[in-house]
Amino acid sequence: MARILIVEDNAHQASLLSMWLRKNRHEVEVASNGADAQARLQADDRAEDGRCIDILISDVNMPEMTGIELVRWVRHERGLDIPILILSSRCDQADLAGELGSQSVRIFAKPFSPSRLVAEIENILTRRTCGEDATRC
Repeated sequence: MARILIVEDNAHQASLLSMWLRKNRHEVEVASNGADAQARLQADDRAEDGRCIDILISDVNMPEMTGIELVRWVRHERGLDIPILILSSRCDQADLAGELGSQSVRIFAKPFSPSRLVAEIENILTRRTCGEDATRC
């Protein structure tokens, strides 16, 4: 089970995504924008249980702070090496990948297949648990 932070300003989209992930036994938190996500990630530092976010899933276009700005903050300001999945309805996926540069993110175009997204999360968790050589598990 992973602790997943969903950053999505569309409440319906966030609710559906949460439902899919909880159905697959993940612990899910939702932030409505990048600034809210920053606060939640900073709260992890002060959490008594010591648990941190395992995976970040973020929309690109949001008020207050875009997904791209959030990724840069997570990587550069916070120095976190957590897996990040970006959800985007932008038609310029190549440009988006260029904007994200070497931030080590996975981009999913909207609309996306929930089963494909869950499968990607499971692959990420397996690689992180077993190392890049998942045959060791």
